[in-house]
Amino acid sequence: MDKPNKADGTDLQEQWLQSELRKRRRLLLIFIISVVAVSVVAVAVIAASYSRVSGVTEKKKGSYQYVFYTPDYDENIYENPEYLRHNRFISYYDAQTGIKQVIGDNIDEYEEEVRLLCDLVQAAIDGDAEKYNSFFTDSYFERHNKRERFTMQMIYGTVISKTVSNGETQYSLEYCIYRNNGTFRSDIDSDSSKKQYFVFERQGSELKVKDILVAGTDVFDPKF
Repeated sequence: MDKPNKADGTDLQEQWLQSELRKRRRLLLIFIISVVAVSVVAVAVIAASYSRVSGVTEKKKGSYQYVFYTPDYDENIYENPEYLRHNRFISYYDAQTGIKQVIGDNIDEYEEEVRLLCDLVQAAIDGDAEKYNSFFTDSYFERHNKRERFTMQMIYGTVISKTVSNGETQYSLEYCIYRNNGTFRSDIDSDSSKKQYFVFERQGSELKVKDILVAGTDVFDPKF
């Protein structure tokens, strides 16, 4: 409708203004609905694509929602080029001296506790639950269940630390897992870490793990 002349009167001009406002409100409402609809569809498509491509699952632990990749028990992680590009060395850090060095062929020069933790990490990488269980004391399994099965773990950035306080020596272990599927560590996301503190005990002639305390928790947990 064309804008009326002043001679048409105030009533006609008011009607014209109200009509224009209604048209603009309808157009704005249609625009908002369209944007919301497109956004909802886009989010749904992205989420579906992410799930198909990544093969992820979610697991809630407490108030936090962890996201894990779908386990592949047949995968040989040593054939995964993306994982092989990560730092897969194990480093040793002495808090007293401040020296950090890579553990190589000279592993026999390190303390028995350090060598045990290296073997523990290697068993996890290899997905060898039986060997992993062999590093724990009998008393540990009186309180916790044995590991039954987990996939090969794409562990990287591993650091074994030694600290001495009030004459007590403490060893800790920290690492990340690339594309974590939750079968071995269900308390960390992919590419994140949570430090573990180890308690050792000699069983016969062998040194073994008596318990593990995880940073940020108050109790020992067999799932870690």
